[in-house]
Amino acid sequence: MFLNACNTKKHRSKDSDSLTTEALYFGQKPPGLIPEIFALGIVSINGRYEHGISFSPDLDEVYFSANKKDEVPDVYFSKLEGKKWTNPKKANFTKGEKAGEMHPFVSFSDNKIYFTAHNSDYTDTKIWYVNRFENSWSNAIKLDSPIKEDMRGKVFIYPLRGIW
Repeated sequence: MFLNACNTKKHRSKDSDSLTTEALYFGQKPPGLIPEIFALGIVSINGRYEHGISFSPDLDEVYFSANKKDEVPDVYFSKLEGKKWTNPKKANFTKGEKAGEMHPFVSFSDNKIYFTAHNSDYTDTKIWYVNRFENSWSNAIKLDSPIKEDMRGKVFIYPLRGIW
């Protein structure tokens, strides 16, 4: 279950493809000091593990990892269109090249998403990224960087004033 410091109000519209909100963060107040379940029934689903959430700089897109017990994680996304969030869908950035994707991170410039991808047995775990096009994302690209192998590709620290 994904925990975040937000209220847990569930808002649904009559339209099954979108969720109604009155504000950002799925209609919840922004994170505070006390962690609470985030977007119960929308992002946080009973029987599933959610982790690694990242909002776009304008707070109109959200990307997060989720998986059920004994399953590999996937990255899901939702977009704020008008005052409605779309239902979360799988991103599938590696288009099946990797069994699992997790820990998405939207760049501050909003032109890339970094994430971890791995084989079904969690070998060959590396950091990948996709570039934003006007209405889509590029093919996934393995990050060519000096990150140490012992980190196994699970941690990415983004420089505050970086060029990415």
